[in-house]
Amino acid sequence: MSSGSDLSRLRLSHLLVAALVALLLLRLFSAIFAGAGAGAGIPAGPGAGEADEVYGEDSLPVLQVSFLLLAQNAIVLGVLLVLLRTRGIPLAALGLRAVSARVAWREVGFALLLIPFFAMLNFLFLVFYARYFGGEIESSQLPLLLSGRSTPFADALFFAAAAGIAPVVEELTFRGLIFSWAATRVTVRTAAFASALIFAVVHLPPGIMPLMFVFGLIMVWRYLVTGSLWGPILVHVVFNGVNVWLFYVLREVVAAGGIPAATIMTMTGAWH
Repeated sequence: MSSGSDLSRLRLSHLLVAALVALLLLRLFSAIFAGAGAGAGIPAGPGAGEADEVYGEDSLPVLQVSFLLLAQNAIVLGVLLVLLRTRGIPLAALGLRAVSARVAWREVGFALLLIPFFAMLNFLFLVFYARYFGGEIESSQLPLLLSGRSTPFADALFFAAAAGIAPVVEELTFRGLIFSWAATRVTVRTAAFASALIFAVVHLPPGIMPLMFVFGLIMVWRYLVTGSLWGPILVHVVFNGVNVWLFYVLREVVAAGGIPAATIMTMTGAWH
């Protein structure tokens, strides 16, 4: 666990102000991105039609999504670092303790086991969602990523953003800061529930929030088991990395007409 004496200096008002600043910056960036996309003929959101009818031959939708993901995480990380610095709290207070090689490999193995478990859980949830709510869970990024036009550089950038940077920033924020801070004021169970709930709420679309909640609880568990934030970071990075690789494989199959696009969400369990 992180140093409670350090994080206990934070008040709820500090966290709310930081969250508000991050939200405003994210909305501003999203508006700029949407405006630039509209000027370039890129749809501002989901439901804009089939990818082949939307994107020109020279468009790089994977690159666009990658830059958006990188910018969003840069904003969140920047706000987090400013919050810690202004309150005189070291980054190490978020639980970045070294772990042994044995523990690290154990977490990698756990992540590999988590992938088929989440794929099955995701499949069951999608069946349940279709049965009781009708239709499919839409993704704001899937139409972009399935456009069938990309470059090795764009794919590499997306892999680095989704499988490397995003997991680290999310663990620093949701487990390192939010869970650890809440645990200094309420019980560990309540803190775990609250941090997982916030983690789920900020992930869109709303239809996948229950799965994000489960994932958030699992990451808290790995944090508690290892006693270090490197535990959930390793699990999160491996989990996202393998799922993004599976996405690349399935994307080619979708492009060839082998399987419907919605199958990707079911088979990869998405990335978180």
